[in-house]
Amino acid sequence: MVMANRRAQNIIKNVESDTKTAFPSDHFPVNLRVKIILAKHKRGNKKPAPTWKSPLPTCTENQAGFNAELRKQYRMETQNNSTISHNKETINAKVEAFQKSILAAAELYVDKRPRDEKEHKRSPESKSPFTQRQIAKDEGWYELTKP
Repeated sequence: MVMANRRAQNIIKNVESDTKTAFPSDHFPVNLRVKIILAKHKRGNKKPAPTWKSPLPTCTENQAGFNAELRKQYRMETQNNSTISHNKETINAKVEAFQKSILAAAELYVDKRPRDEKEHKRSPESKSPFTQRQIAKDEGWYELTKP
C-alpha cells in the first residue's frame, strides 16, 4: 500500500509489489515509479506587502528620550512588585505595566501623524444607516428592535 496526499497523487506513475525478491517478512516490497518535475515557483502579479505607516519620522533625540521615559515609567509601575517568581499574576502585572509605560512614553515623545480627513470621511451611502440608527436611538425605539 502507498499513501500519498492530494498534491502527490499525480506524481505517482506506477506501483507494483515485488514477489520475487527474498525478503525476511510476511509482506512483499513495493516498487514505486514517480515522476517529479523540479521547477521554480511562478510568481504571479501579487500585490506588494503592505508597508507600515508610522506616525512621523523620529529623530535620535526623541528615540533616546522615549527609551529613557519608558524605562522610568516601567520602573515606577513595577516598583512595588519586585518578586522573582513567575506565576501568571505577576507576569500579567508586568505586561500591563509595560503597556502603560509605552503609552505614557509615546504621549510625550511620539509625534502624531496629522489626521487626513479624506481617510475618515463617510460616503453618502454609508452615512445613511448611521444617521438612521442614531435617530432610532434618540427616539427610543432602537432597543425595541433588538431580539
